[in-house]
Amino acid sequence: MLPRQNKFTSWLFDRLWRRGKRVRLKHGVAVVTPAKGAPRYAAVVGKKISKKAPVRNRLRRQLYAAMREHMWGKGHRGANVVWLYQGDFKIRSAKEFEGDCAVIVDYIQKHHS
Repeated sequence: MLPRQNKFTSWLFDRLWRRGKRVRLKHGVAVVTPAKGAPRYAAVVGKKISKKAPVRNRLRRQLYAAMREHMWGKGHRGANVVWLYQGDFKIRSAKEFEGDCAVIVDYIQKHHS
C-alpha cells in the first residue's frame, strides 16, 4: 500500500496523463511529470491484460514492489510517475521489472533533477 502523500488524486492523475512525457519501457509505458511536493506513483493494469481482477491486482502489486525497491527513498524524488503495464498476463516477479525501473530513474535524473 502506498502512503497517502504518494497517492494520486483524480485531478492530478488526469493532469499528468495529459501533460506528462511518455517513456517507452519493455513492459509498457511510463508517464512522467516533475513533482512539486512529494513524488507520487501509480501502476495501471487494464482489462485488456486480463479480465480477472486477481491477475490484474497481482501484476499491479508487483509493479509497486519493483518501484518501491528501485525508486522510492533512493533520491529519485523529482517526478510523478504512472506506469501503464502493456505486457502479457503472465505473472512475473518484481525482479523482471528492474530494467524498466532503471529506464524511469535514468529519465528522471536527466530531465527532472
